[in-house]
Amino acid sequence: MHRPFAFAPLCASSVFVHLVAQAGEISLYTDDNFKGRVVVLRDTTDDLWRVNFNDAVSSIKVDSDSWEVCTDSQFYGTCERMGAGRYEVLNAALDKRISSLRRPY
Repeated sequence: MHRPFAFAPLCASSVFVHLVAQAGEISLYTDDNFKGRVVVLRDTTDDLWRVNFNDAVSSIKVDSDSWEVCTDSQFYGTCERMGAGRYEVLNAALDKRISSLRRPY
């Protein structure tokens, strides 16, 4: 007996696991409109200096959920919550000033 769809549930679950693993990413770009150097983060970072991105961010993509970005390390300074979306150009308070970020709970 031939079962062409016998592996369909397995394939679907593999795709779902891959999508879940990618959820919650934030991509930081050094230039407007998602150009320049990029770093993709999945976890809280209390000092972007560690990934060579301190005061370097000019555009952001938030894949899902939301993130809080702050102008000083350790989540001090001006902090703003950014929901899922594409931020081609950051406002003057954040442009080239972000030093830490985390997912708000």
